[in-house]
Amino acid sequence: MIVSRPDMLSGEAVTAARKIQDTMLKTICSKSGIGIKSLHESGALCPTYDKPEQGLDAIAEAAGQAGYEMGKDFFFILNSSAQDCFDYEKGKYEVVSGMLKGPDDMADYWLDLCSRYESIVGIIDPLRCEEQEQWNKICAAISDHCLIISEKGYSRPGILREEELDFTKFATSGLIMKLEGSNTTAHIAECAKKMTDLNNVVIMAAGLRESNDTTIVDIATACQAHFLKMGPVCRGERIAKYNRLIDIENELGERRAEWDSLAFPSIPPKVPTPTPELEENGEAETANDNN
Repeated sequence: MIVSRPDMLSGEAVTAARKIQDTMLKTICSKSGIGIKSLHESGALCPTYDKPEQGLDAIAEAAGQAGYEMGKDFFFILNSSAQDCFDYEKGKYEVVSGMLKGPDDMADYWLDLCSRYESIVGIIDPLRCEEQEQWNKICAAISDHCLIISEKGYSRPGILREEELDFTKFATSGLIMKLEGSNTTAHIAECAKKMTDLNNVVIMAAGLRESNDTTIVDIATACQAHFLKMGPVCRGERIAKYNRLIDIENELGERRAEWDSLAFPSIPPKVPTPTPELEENGEAETANDNN
C-alpha cells in the first residue's frame, strides 16, 4: 500500500494515487500484454511476482512516471498478512515464491528489506503474534523509523478495550480497527483512546462488506486516526468514502490537525534479563538481609 506525505491534502493525495495506479496498469499491460491485467474484486491490481521487491520496484517506477517520488511524496506500508502465508503443516512462511522461512529467518528478512527500501514506513503483521520473540526483535531494530502495525494480533476492539496489555511480551506502534462484526462506534472510540495512550497510531479500515455508507470516515476523524485503509481509488462504495474525507477536510479548513512529518512512536524495550553477576549479587544481598 502507499501513503502520502503528511502535509499532502486528501484531495491531492487521492488524485495522485489514482494517477499512479493508472500508470502502473498501463506499464504492466505494455510489458506483458492486456492478458496480464488482473484485478481483485475490490479493484486492486493483482500482478503476479515471485518476491515482494518486484512489486515495490514496479510501484516506485509507476510513481516516477506519474511525477512523484517514493520516499518523498509517497511511502510504503506493507500489508504482509503473515497469517495467510504461513504453512501450518511445515511451520514456516512462504513470503518468497518457492522458499519457506522460519520465524527467525522471517524477522531477518523484514529487517533486510526495510534497510534496502527506506521508503517503507510500516509493516502490518510481519509475523504471527505467536512469534513474540521474533516480533519484538523486529520492533527493537526498526520501530524508530518503521511502524509495527497489528491487525490480527489483538482481540477485537470490543474485547481489547478491557484487556491489560503487556508490551514486554507483545509490542506494537499501530493498530488497525474495523467497524464490523460485534464492534460498535463506542468500542472503536474507547479502544482508540486506549491505544493512543499507549503511544500507538490508530488506523481505521473499511470492512469486507462495503457499501456507500461513509460512517467509517467520520469515526476515523473523531478518533484522530493517522491513516484510513480503504483500498484503491475505484468503485462507488470507495469513492463515496474518499469524497466524504475530502468534504470533511474542506469543512475543517485551517482547523484540521496536521502532522509535519511521519511520527514513529517508541516501543518500550523488553525487560532486560538479569546477568549471572547481578543474580549472584542479589542472592548475596538476600542472604545478608536474612542474617
